[in-house]
Amino acid sequence: DLRGVTIVELIKKEGSTLGLTISGGTDKDGKPRVSNLRPGGLAARSDQLNVGDYIKSVNGINLTKLRHEEIISLLKNVGERVVLEVEYELPPSAPDSTSGVISKTIEICLQKEGTSFGFVMRGTGLCIHYTGLRPKLHPIPYVVHYF
Repeated sequence: DLRGVTIVELIKKEGSTLGLTISGGTDKDGKPRVSNLRPGGLAARSDQLNVGDYIKSVNGINLTKLRHEEIISLLKNVGERVVLEVEYELPPSAPDSTSGVISKTIEICLQKEGTSFGFVMRGTGLCIHYTGLRPKLHPIPYVVHYF
């Protein structure tokens, strides 16, 4: 499984919530992950988080050894500025071009409504790295936010 990591910064107003639900923790089903985004909530409006994303840290505090209750308490008591380290799954990269297989291309046309397309594009690009005389292709994750 290929995974990418990004940093998401959210600024919330005093008394408001992030508008996301987290599942997981050491006492639950594994790594903390986004299980729901409240429509219209801060996290959903940011266009930077998706259901299924793993939350690795909150304001620099690593979540891997915290119980679910501790994670929820941390998220409820964060200040106005919230910095999330987010890990997400990348789609499989295209097969090596030497295999004789050409990957299909899909073209998607969107009509912009207002000031936002309202989606996040994630994927993998390729970097050519030379070791001696032979080039090697390495996947590079990328995230493009359209707002």
